[in-house]
Amino acid sequence: MSSVRDARAGSCEPVAVDERIPTLAGRAVLCVSALLAVVEVGRVGLSGSATDIAVAIAAAAVFMPLHLWHLSYGVRGERPPHSGATLAVIAAVNLAALLIIGVSWAFMLAVVATSALIVLRPPWSLAALAACIAAAGGVVWADPDAHLRWSSTASYLMYSVLFRAVIQFAVVWLVAAVHQLAASRTALAADAVLEERAQLQREVRASLERHIVALRDAGRRARAALGAPGVAEPLLALDGVLTQANDALHDLRVIVAETGSAARSEDPAAVALVRTARARRSPIGRGLATRQAWRTLISVHAVVLLFLLLMCVGAFGFNRAHHWPLAIVAWVGVTALTLSSSLAVVQGRAPSHPLVRVAAAVALAFGLIGIFGVAWETSVWVVPITAMACLRGPVRIAVVVLAPAAMLTYDTLWWLSVADPSTYALCWNAAYWVVISTLVIAGVCASVRLVPIVAELDAARDALAAGAVRTERRRLSRDLHDVVGQSLTAIALKGDLARRLIEADRDRAGAVREITELEAVASSLADEVAAVARDDREVAFATEAGAAIDLLRLAGIAVDAKLDVDGLGAETSAALGFAMREGATNILRHADARVCTIAATRGADGVVRLELVNDGAVVRSGAGTGLQSLADRLAELDGLAAGGPIGGGRFRLRVEVPA
Repeated sequence: MSSVRDARAGSCEPVAVDERIPTLAGRAVLCVSALLAVVEVGRVGLSGSATDIAVAIAAAAVFMPLHLWHLSYGVRGERPPHSGATLAVIAAVNLAALLIIGVSWAFMLAVVATSALIVLRPPWSLAALAACIAAAGGVVWADPDAHLRWSSTASYLMYSVLFRAVIQFAVVWLVAAVHQLAASRTALAADAVLEERAQLQREVRASLERHIVALRDAGRRARAALGAPGVAEPLLALDGVLTQANDALHDLRVIVAETGSAARSEDPAAVALVRTARARRSPIGRGLATRQAWRTLISVHAVVLLFLLLMCVGAFGFNRAHHWPLAIVAWVGVTALTLSSSLAVVQGRAPSHPLVRVAAAVALAFGLIGIFGVAWETSVWVVPITAMACLRGPVRIAVVVLAPAAMLTYDTLWWLSVADPSTYALCWNAAYWVVISTLVIAGVCASVRLVPIVAELDAARDALAAGAVRTERRRLSRDLHDVVGQSLTAIALKGDLARRLIEADRDRAGAVREITELEAVASSLADEVAAVARDDREVAFATEAGAAIDLLRLAGIAVDAKLDVDGLGAETSAALGFAMREGATNILRHADARVCTIAATRGADGVVRLELVNDGAVVRSGAGTGLQSLADRLAELDGLAAGGPIGGGRFRLRVEVPA
């Protein structure tokens, strides 16, 4: 046997992701939603009566805390308690306010739709969204004389509800995906371990079951043969016991080797197990995965870009762009620029020619506003969206802030040129533009940035689950070697001792005792295998030390033991227990020992040291599997195991574990 260096068991660390991103994104969703509600209450103040304003404030005070409560759970991928009742309250309050206030309250139906998308499952959530959209159109048809700037048509109101609900829910969905994926890593790994334990238990028990049964039967036959006259029949029966024990030991070594190699390779069974666990544990209602995130990304871009197109062609009944066929061509350019920049970021690469892209976005948005008119003003959203994808540092911040500010200035000047708005109306218009622009820009950029994070975390949980499977196989390999291996060695020793007693034709009662104990050990093997597979076997140093000393003495080895390590922690005690088991098993298997000294002490540095020294060492090439497994086990506790010859035909196993 050669020295075994300190080695740390391999582990699979999840991909590092800054989880502050989804946390901050979730808070931003709450802030923007709250500001949007304030803006919409302010809209009522533009043309509503004092009663309307009072109703709007009271309604918002009732339902907005419930809506924000839904959002706070939604961004974590959870369904809030009593969600059905609270959704009903939100819907009832908004419906009552809509009947009293009229058209100017229709935008708030997006709140009901967003909460429904969070709380309800398809198809009910989609039905609720459709109902909110229809209600927005219905309130205009019911009051055709109602007129509010930018909200005087049913089509505009209906699309606005869809627009806001989709963007808000997309951000909530994506933030929730990141939270759920991060939270599911541990659960997925635990599931993979449980499945792996069940699978390995079936494999191991199937391989060792016939040996366990054969050992029990051979033990019974040997005990029965002791009643026969002479020694020939008992010896033949005991030879059968020894043969079965040696065969079982050989098969155990094969199983340990195969299990260990599977832990270090891409085992197809482990890969299939991970996929099974993933399918059962997909986050946010089993439907969330990278592919679904792509669908949401496309939906967000589609609803924003389609809004620009509908504005250009006058689909909302007002402000059709001058030279609108040319505007459609420009819209195609804006769409291509936005999608190509977003796709580059999603795919993990920087968009090509970033400055050219930003310049093109500025030219399309600001250069054509003079030609197409105010219907083209929302194209300015493309500028900060492109800047977020292409630029970095202060330049990006400047573009993101200045572009919407410039378009707000243009919108204010245009409004002053066609009407005589009050100061309150101008302030409200500025707040509305800032909040809506923030919602759109944040929604699109969040969908772009969070999709690769979802994909990264998706891969991380796969890697973590696969790592958990490999770790479980390493554990099983070690424990089978340590626990079952020693039991089989004990059976062989007891059978050999009984054979010697019979050959010497003395103490037949002692032979009966050894064979009875042999049967008991063989009968407990099945339970030991099951306990090992379940990781349900407690190991303590005091127990293992006593069993190891008894086993060595049973083999005729003189043992001098000095154990002075009381009060060990559970992990340290288990590690030293496995070390005692491994050391005793190696002495019995690989040495012709007559004397063994065992010393366990606790140093002033807080390190517990265990040494086993035996004579009769046999020089072997390479490190033993058991010692390597022991070194891996101890490395997890920052300990070490070293073994090697020390001269005079002696071998020393030295173990150190921080207490």
